[in-house]
Formats: sequence, C-alpha cells, structure tokens
Amino acid sequence: MNRTLVTKELEDNFDLEQKKLGLFREVAMLATTSTRHFISRILTTRIKQFDIFIPGIRNFNLAHKLGSPEYQLLPDKIDEHSLSKHELKIETEALQLFDNLAEFWCEFEIYQIQKKYSIDNIIQVEKFNYNEESYSSEIISDVHSNHSLYLTLYEPFPMRLSDALLIINLYTCIKEKKWYEILFSLDMSSYGTHFIMSLPTKVEKLNLIVSTAKINLWNDKNKWLFFSPFFQSSWKLCSDKKIKSHIENIISIDKNKECTFNTIKTFEESLINIISDKSRICEVIRLTVSGNIFEKSYILYLTQKNILKQLNKKNIALAFVVFEQEMALAFYNKLGNNNFLHIGVKDLCDTGKLTHKGLWLIENLCNEFNKYSYKEYKRIYYLQKRNLKPTSDS
Repeated sequence: MNRTLVTKELEDNFDLEQKKLGLFREVAMLATTSTRHFISRILTTRIKQFDIFIPGIRNFNLAHKLGSPEYQLLPDKIDEHSLSKHELKIETEALQLFDNLAEFWCEFEIYQIQKKYSIDNIIQVEKFNYNEESYSSEIISDVHSNHSLYLTLYEPFPMRLSDALLIINLYTCIKEKKWYEILFSLDMSSYGTHFIMSLPTKVEKLNLIVSTAKINLWNDKNKWLFFSPFFQSSWKLCSDKKIKSHIENIISIDKNKECTFNTIKTFEESLINIISDKSRICEVIRLTVSGNIFEKSYILYLTQKNILKQLNKKNIALAFVVFEQEMALAFYNKLGNNNFLHIGVKDLCDTGKLTHKGLWLIENLCNEFNKYSYKEYKRIYYLQKRNLKPTSDS
C-alpha cells in the first residue's frame, strides 16, 4: 500500500478515536445522575418507538433491530420532543461515530473502566497452557466487595475483580457477540456471586482470569434471567416428557405435581413448581471464556469441569444453564438424560447459531467430566459432527 495512503489512514483513525474520546467526556459531564441511566433512556426511547412504527420485527433481538434498514428510517417518523436537547445532541454525535447506540454504550462503559486505572501499570500476560493443574477456580459470593486485583486479556493493567468481570462481559458478550440486551443489566456483571477460573502470572498474587460465569441462587430469584421474557419468548420447547423421573433422585420434588408441556414458559413454571428444595438449585449465565479459538475450546472444557466441581462442593443439585457451544451440547448428548436435560432452543441472535437452555445434573455431570480428557471430549464432538453430515446418496 502507498505510504501516503497508510499515513492518511492512520491520521483518520487517530482523528476518529479523538472524537470518540471527546464524546465520552461530554457524556460524563452532561449526565447529572447516572451516565448509564442517561444512555439507557435514549436507547430505550428509540426501541419503544421502533416497536410502534415497525411492529413486524418487534420480537427480534436488539442487534437485529439496530442493524436493520428499517431502523435507519426511524428518524423520519419519530417525534424529536421525546428526548431532551442534550439527549438528542449526544444521540446525533454517537451515530456519526458508531454503528448504533448500543455499540456506543458498550464502548463508553469500557472507557469508564479504563479511566480508573493507570496505563503506567501495564503487565505482560502469560501464555495459556494445557496443564489442568495450572488453573485455579472458585465461586466468590460478593465480588463487588472483593479488593483483589486481576488481569484480563482485554486490558493490559490489573483491575479490581468487579471491574475485571464487567470488562470481560463487555468485550465478550456485548462487543463480540452483540448481546446488547445485557447493557440493561450490567450491574449483574459486577455484583453478586460469580465463578472465576484463572492462571497465575509472574507477578505474585496477581492472576489472569480466563473464564467467568454469573451464578444466581434461588434466594436471588428476582435476578434470574433464565425465566425472563427474553429467554422465554419464541423459544422451541424440546424437553423430555420424563423429566420428572430424571430429577426425582437428584433433588426433593413434589410428586403430586406434574409438568405441563404447552409452551416453554408454562413448562418452566411447572418445573420450578415441582422442585421442593429450591436451596439446591441455581442458574449459570453469562459464561465467558477468553483466548483464541483453540484456547477457548480448551478453556470451555476446563470451565465446565471446574464450575461443576465448585457447585457440587456447595451441595447444588441442579443448575439452569443457557449456552451456545456446539461442543458442549455434543458432549451432553453423548452422556444422556442422567447428566443433562435439554429444555429449549432458539436462534437467539438471528444468525443461524442456536442457543440452548437446559439443566445440569451437577453430581452426575461432574463425575462424567472427571472421566473424560480434553482429547476425548473433542473427539465426541467431531464424531457426532461427521455422523450428521449428509451422505452422497441423500
């Protein structure tokens, strides 16, 4: 490429980044209460208007709505008095610099964390390895009050645990996967109970987080996302009709009650209703793994193995999980209904990639993971994938 063109491209990129930085600073000054609430109000207002004027794709996710051609026509149809002068100004500037408001919000949240820490304290992270003994895992019940520092693969400086968890969710769940709905419940990423798996670094008492997950026990049932409208609307129910018999030896249930199989919503309500001892259930959501595509595959295997071990130690019998990894599903299918119970499926991100809901039967699944090496775990997936390919005669 011509050196002049390269220089021009670098100058344009620098200019764009400076404009973004200026906008972030402006938002921080304009938002008199909470910057998160300020941006949330703008996006919420536009989404409500979108659903009114273009009802045909009301049930699609935010990424689909914000990226649709119809959304680009929205300004021609709306009443601008629905937003304040300051909100309109920020919205206009944001859409000049970012693809959509959700992307702007995500980048602003990252900026808010970055400015807390000094760039002088940069630490080179270690390379991943395939030695299980190198990794440590734990479930931490109140991450926001934890003052320990951790490294992530997404920023080069140590952060408090709550900030590290939030930055990981911003980069993986929102920026990478475009699960923009998470923006409206970001507090869940930095408060409450979380699982983390980490590697030691050359700096004493400073670990690199390679995997995280949010864990909600039943005493926090109001915070559960598993039963939220987003995870129940338009999902295909695929539960085994004998699900009650599969869990009755795992956890105390009310044998006089039955599951209903009309919709995924009514099924899940009836399932929760038959479980008597709810102190032994939890939900596992926002499971993240870091690294390149090969490292992520190994880290996912190890994460499942370790999170099951930690939950089993805490006497949790059933975990309600949401996941999209095909390799994990292939392994569960191999093991059968005594280890994992499939509940529902949906193309959640409108990409053709399916997201699954199900139940981990903790002790059984934990024991099975201890029997299989990573090599065997992968082999199960590739064998299933090969067997599902259509033959030349089909």
